[in-house]
Amino acid sequence: PIVMLTAKADDELRVRMLQAGVQDYLAKPFAVDELLARVDGLLAERRRAGEQLRQSEARFEATFDHAAVGMVQMAPDGSFLRVNHRLCEILGYAADELRALSFREVTHADDLADSVEQVRRMVSGTSDGFTLEKRYRRRDGRIVWGNVSASVVRRTDGTPDYMIAVIEDISARKAAQMELKQRNAELERFD
Repeated sequence: PIVMLTAKADDELRVRMLQAGVQDYLAKPFAVDELLARVDGLLAERRRAGEQLRQSEARFEATFDHAAVGMVQMAPDGSFLRVNHRLCEILGYAADELRALSFREVTHADDLADSVEQVRRMVSGTSDGFTLEKRYRRRDGRIVWGNVSASVVRRTDGTPDYMIAVIEDISARKAAQMELKQRNAELERFD
């Protein structure tokens, strides 16, 4: 904490000091006990704020890591910055393996162009996000369908900081749709 001790009683000076980041000020002459009490109060407030921030970060970490859907933070170039446990399960990779990849390397070739275009639009600012059903290639080579919703987080100057995507495994639904389509085709043949 910054506490300014001043002999000036100038209101304008005190306002400028507070605007410049001084947390408190005391006019001379001052009592040492008052100075210590103000510093203790500022330190206690800083500890409270720090603890609140740690608790908030812990809640976010728990939500991200234990979500029932896959989650990823991506750099503007599409590389994975952070992945959660569920995404690792969906794609069959360890977290450190996924962080060495980008979305391009796990997207099915037939869905890659559309995915690249959606990310390009977000990074360029023509879109804030998208939702898309697409196929992913698992580490073992199998295909998994995902419903991905992505959005971009921007810095104060408007440039993209990172993107966040939520991926829901919809493979079972897609398999059921394919089976239904096949059965409908069989019924039409008998008709």
